[in-house]
Amino acid sequence: MTATHRMVMAALIASLIPSTARAQAQAADIRELVSTVVAERAQIDELKAELARQGAVLEEVMRRLENVTSLPAVTNAQGGTPPLAPEIPRRLGCIST
Repeated sequence: MTATHRMVMAALIASLIPSTARAQAQAADIRELVSTVVAERAQIDELKAELARQGAVLEEVMRRLENVTSLPAVTNAQGGTPPLAPEIPRRLGCIST
């Protein structure tokens, strides 16, 4: 192998190996991304726990409402709750608005 071939091979090999500074920057970027993912997952877990707590409170309030009013506190298809009292139809001329 000639000296020129050796120099070309050395340059080729050197170009394939990332520099130390670049490798360190990539490692720092990876650590930062992993840290962000871990923090986001922790926040999601906290939000899930809060949602479960609020859901339990809502269930308790709905149970109490059923006991007080003797009306089933069933949610409708849109996710809302029914009115506390049934709507009374107004007859024309009977009730002024």
